[in-house]
Amino acid sequence: KKNNNKQMKILTDVVLKKPKLAYFNVKGRSEPIRLLLALKKIDYEAIDVTLENWRDHKSKANYEFGQMPIYTCNLQGKTVEISQSGAILRHLARQTNTGGINEWEKVQVDILMEFFLEVVFNFGKDACWSADTQAREKWISEKAPAAIDKIAELYEQNHREGFFAGKAHTVADCMAFHTLNSIDNVDESVEKCINKHPKLRKFMDDFAELDGIKQYLNSDRRFKDYTVTLAPYPCPSKI
Repeated sequence: KKNNNKQMKILTDVVLKKPKLAYFNVKGRSEPIRLLLALKKIDYEAIDVTLENWRDHKSKANYEFGQMPIYTCNLQGKTVEISQSGAILRHLARQTNTGGINEWEKVQVDILMEFFLEVVFNFGKDACWSADTQAREKWISEKAPAAIDKIAELYEQNHREGFFAGKAHTVADCMAFHTLNSIDNVDESVEKCINKHPKLRKFMDDFAELDGIKQYLNSDRRFKDYTVTLAPYPCPSKI
């Protein structure tokens, strides 16, 4: 049955042994979720969907909005499906106390998350999915450097090396790493832009070595491509 708001599907009163995360076999919108799960060492069942079996999977799964990612978990004694990547991330941040420890940090995390989502959206639109080479070149030469400079500015504003907000890792750090890691290998000039900010590069390197994150990045759960192969530029990452 479904709840009255129709924003979250209630499947059963039976409690799951562990949560499930369904998404395509790429990084895409699910990668920050996977990073947060890895950071907090939450075991889950990965349902990796290929383009070839997506239509069949979609018809059988009957997801609320007909799209992924979908996070299936136990919530208030019921098994529920949570849709929309932002809603999943916010839910997990609340569950793991990675959304900020006070109202000011929570606001900071929210601002950072919205900014990173905007950067990733433009990256996907212009650098991965656009067949317009001029749009891609403009993203590489103008939008990417401006975004990287702003990310570096936001990072230094926190005055605590290793964290974008507060003095402990938050969901914003997962989103920051995902954003930077995704764009790092698009073009040599983008890599150089990141390298212009040594503290930003160190943040990436240090985050990749965190317990839980390191194991995930070296596991077969980690996909190289940012988006599906239908895109003109799937944009594989270095790590």
